[in-house]
Order: sequence, then structure tokens, then C-alpha cells
Amino acid sequence: MFEINSAPQVNLQNQSFVAYAGKVLGGGSIVNGMGYDRGTQPDYDAWGELGNDGWNWDNLLTYFKKSSTFTPNKAETLSKYNYTYDLSAYGTGPVQVSLPEWQYPEMPAFWDAMDEMNINKVQEGALGEPGCFWVAASTDPKYQTRSSARSAYYDPITTRSNLKVVTGIQVQEIVFSTLTAKGVKLLDRDTGKTYTAYADMELILAAGAIHTPQILQLSGVGPASVLKAAGVKVKVDLPGVGNNFQDHPAAYLMYNLANDTTINTNSLTNNATFNATSYDEYVANKTGPYTQAHGNGAAFLPLSKIAPDNYKSIVEKLSAQNATAYLPEMYSAYPELVAGYEAQRKIQVEQFSSDAASMYEFSFQGGGFAITALQKPTSRGTVYIDPSNPSGEPIVDYHGLKNPVDVDLLLASIRYTRQIYNTTALSVFEPVELTPGAKYQTDDELKSQIASGLVYPTFAHPASTCAMMPRNLGGVVDSGLQVYGIKKVTIIDASIMPMIPGTHLQATVYAIAEKAADIIKARHGA
Repeated sequence: MFEINSAPQVNLQNQSFVAYAGKVLGGGSIVNGMGYDRGTQPDYDAWGELGNDGWNWDNLLTYFKKSSTFTPNKAETLSKYNYTYDLSAYGTGPVQVSLPEWQYPEMPAFWDAMDEMNINKVQEGALGEPGCFWVAASTDPKYQTRSSARSAYYDPITTRSNLKVVTGIQVQEIVFSTLTAKGVKLLDRDTGKTYTAYADMELILAAGAIHTPQILQLSGVGPASVLKAAGVKVKVDLPGVGNNFQDHPAAYLMYNLANDTTINTNSLTNNATFNATSYDEYVANKTGPYTQAHGNGAAFLPLSKIAPDNYKSIVEKLSAQNATAYLPEMYSAYPELVAGYEAQRKIQVEQFSSDAASMYEFSFQGGGFAITALQKPTSRGTVYIDPSNPSGEPIVDYHGLKNPVDVDLLLASIRYTRQIYNTTALSVFEPVELTPGAKYQTDDELKSQIASGLVYPTFAHPASTCAMMPRNLGGVVDSGLQVYGIKKVTIIDASIMPMIPGTHLQATVYAIAEKAADIIKARHGA
């Protein structure tokens, strides 16, 4: 893993948070939580509304399906856990998707709590509808092992003579002839040797939302002031590179279940015998608790559901803001960045007023660990090369909760999660709130807890630092994923998402990649 300490977060008591990225063949798909879900339909329609023809829910659904295969469970498992799914949401693609053969015994009570909260139960969460549903995992059910970008896409073609993969390599910069990319300068981390690899057709950047903007900036493509401060010659002043950074801020509530089930979500950690027998069961039969990733229950809900009494006031507050008041300093120098944010804000106002777009996530597998994640942050962060060490890790600044609307959204989210744990359905467990603690009730009391450790500005879902938007809106790539101002550079990763969708990101990144493959093949007549 790359583990990059963020810049101190002013609105989180100057704490620094680790920005994670996969440092392995297969990237984030090797180390993520394996949730294989999708955002609501408006999340992807928003991309088209921002000037990207061919990028919307209906178009991307084709590629969501193309990338994945869902395998239903055995009939007795489906009946035991009341699993629901819809095969029409999937295709016959290489990423294997499934639900585990085992769930913790607390789960039925949590589904009862969803019913008690009148949360819409969705048969298939991958068809773009908000509600609560079973979240599939990127698990190959045949072997009960992780299905990753490596196992799905790379391993089957390793013997191709025209494919060479090198590891332990750092891209130092793109090599240009005038403004046409010719190759990349590479550094072997082990030997310190540098060399150049050349491309005949085009370069594809897929280094992720943290390192893709860094590579562009090191290559002279990005905000001029950032490049000049680091001593990099400016080739193209492209202000969107490294701006518009988004992630999912998350509140980590914790409950003690005083009357929990005998076997529960803490058993693998606290019960050595249960851990050993569970591991032996997995090795022998590929069944039991070790077939789980990080839980499969989730509620993705609109603002109007979690805050029916005050969502309109939150929307009005966002609408009335001076756009530059809570944006990074860089925005003041580039009207196009402000215009892009204003276009996004208009969409967010519509989404926050809609019953069709989720902004709240509550994932559950039983137990008292109650993660509550904000799906549509209004703050925007930055990723810039470090002027004191440009070739080192970039400066990652979430600008976490800089926009006070994010705090309002988190307050509503925390209160809604508390309602879930206060249901009659969960009362059988006798839950006692440990974090932040039931004594914190007022807005000011909760805000102090939010700032002092209850909330992280990241859910390890970095996105949007090379946004696909028109250049006059601060975009970095066009709808063909090609970087503005230079030739033969295409970006294919989470950095191109103009607005982060309300979901775990891996399924969306696979869909982007499948669509990008068709775009590139069409571009070259293949």
C-alpha cells in the first residue's frame, strides 16, 4: 500500500489522515473491502449533465454488465438468509461477483430494523435505486477467493507475446515531442536506474486519483503556480489537474451490544477457538465466516429520507453560498474552476432535493461498528506535487468539511444511524453507544466530536482529480478521456469522475475501463 499522510485538516483539529492507494499488481482491487455495488442512476446521469456525451446511467449500465458475472448461491443459502438479486444487472464478464455462504446471526435483526425504519428494500442494489439491499462482493464463489483486476483481466493473458508488465517502477514524467506524448521516463525503485519506454499509438494513465495528477504535474501539465513552485517547466497550464478532489467522509460510530449473540462480529478476533475452527472450515470446505469480506448489508438513502424535516433548509443553505467561499485558494485564480464547481453544485442541489439520489451510506454485517458515510460531499480537495520534493509523494489535502454543509449532512446522518440502533428490532441486543456517546446530543456537542476524531475525511475512495468535463468548466479530459492541451494521453481511473458517485468505487472503475477500451479501439479503427 501507498500510505500518504495528508496535509493537516483545518476543520478536523489539524489532524492528518492517511491516504491509501494500492501498491501492487491489480491496484486497489487487491486491497479494497470488495464491495461490488453501484451508485444511484442520478449519480451517473450527472456526468452527462456536465457536458460528457455518452456518459450516463443507461450507457454505463452496458459496461457494468460487461465487466461482471454474478453467481447465485445454493438454494438453501438463498432461503436461509433471504438473499435477493437480479441477474439482469450483470453479464458474463471476467470479474466474479457473489454473496457469501455465511452471515452473522445478528443480521436478521438488522434487516428487521430496516423494515422498522420504513426503508425501501431493493431486490438488486446494482440497478441504480436507493434503499437497503444485499451488497455483492468481488468474490469468486468457485474458490471463495478475491476476484481482482489481476485475476480477472491480467492472469488470463499473461502469455501474450505483446504484453510486458514491469513492477517496482515509478513513472517520473511523460516524454513529449512538442505537446505530443512519445513515452514515459521510468525509475526502477530497486536499482535507481532510469529508462524510457516509448508508445506507438498513445499513453494510458491509470495511476489512480492520487498519482495520476502527480504524473501530469511532474510532466508540466497542471496549474501553472503549482508547477512553478516545484521548479517544473510549464507545458500546459491546465488548472483542473489535482483539483476537484473528492472522497467519502465517514463517521465511525461504535456501540457495545450488551446482549449480543454468542457468535458475533467480534468472535473471530476475541474467540481463538472460533477463529481456528472457522479457518479450518474455510480451508477444507470454502464455507463459514472466512468467506465474508466486510459485510453485505447496506442502506444507501436520499437526504429527504434521513432528514425529512430539515433537508430543504440544507438545500437552501447550499444554494445560497458564495461559490468561492469554501473552495481551495487555487479556484480564485481560475474562473473555469469556479464555473465547474457551480455546475456541480446545481446538480447537487437537485440531488439533495430528490428521492432518487443517495447521499447516506450505512453498511452493516451485524455488531456495533456503525460506519456512516457521506456520499455527496460539497467540499473539494487538492492533490499537488510537493514543491520541496516533487518526485516524492504529493501533498494530499482533503479540505475535509471545509464547506459547513458537509457538517450539516453528517449531523443528519449520525442522527439517522442512532435511530437505527434505537429501533425495537435492535433493542434485543441492548446497544449502548460508546462513540461518540449518548451524552452528545446538541449540534454543537456533535460538531465538537466530528472535529475531534469521530469523522475521517476519507473512506479510501479517492476520486475526481482529473475530471471529465469541458475545459471551460475546469475539466482535464474530454468525453473520450483524452487530456486537454496535449496529444496521445488518455486517463482511465477514478480521477476522471467529475462527481464521486454514492457507492464503493470499484465496480464503477471497471465500467469506466470497459467503456474506455471501446473508445480507444474505435479511435484506432480496431
